[in-house]
This record gives sequence, structure tokens and C-alpha cells, in this order.
Amino acid sequence: MTRVHTGQDERPARIARVVVEIAGGREFDYRIPEQLGGKVRRGCRVVVPFNRTETTGYVTALLHESAYGERLKEIHSVVGEHPMLYSGMLELADWIAEYYVCGRDAVLRSMMPAA
Repeated sequence: MTRVHTGQDERPARIARVVVEIAGGREFDYRIPEQLGGKVRRGCRVVVPFNRTETTGYVTALLHESAYGERLKEIHSVVGEHPMLYSGMLELADWIAEYYVCGRDAVLRSMMPAA
């Protein structure tokens, strides 16, 4: 079972669930490196390793543990200083993706400014 970080627990989240842009809206868990601990927040854009390349994605949840244990890859960096998507936007993206049967990554990208 995966425990989501609600902000009420004193321990910092160690894992971020990320919607990877090139994976058709699928989510993957990544370990948050110590140097990025305070910067990785729900809704922020991050650079992550995926297969043999790097890509960007959006953090959809912060977790204390993952079903994949310690085998997780680390987030490489955070894009920007503030989250680009807020809670309401993430909930709307979930609804749109389910209603229109499309990938969350496409919905999240469409919510971002063009430039």
C-alpha cells in the first residue's frame, strides 16, 4: 500500500509520483534527492530519467513510501521555483482525462501557457 503525504505528517516526503510526458499519461514513482527536498512539491514540473533519456513530468503526489521500494530512480531537477499546477487544476485534469479518455500528460500540457 502506498501512503500519500498529506502535509500533516512531520516527516518530509521521500518519493514523488510523476506523470511523465512521453509515457502516455502514466505515473511513475521517483525518489526525491536530499538537495531537492524542499523544492519538489505537488504540481511542480521536474526533469526525470526515463528509459535511456531525460524527460519532463509533473508531480501529482508526494509519498512516504512506494511499492517499488529502494529501486527508484532520482529526480534530476525542478523546473521553475513555484508549482505550475495547483490542486484544483490537477483535479480538473483528472476529470478531463477520464471523461475524454485521454492521457493526463496531454491534459496537463494543455493547461500550461504556450510560451
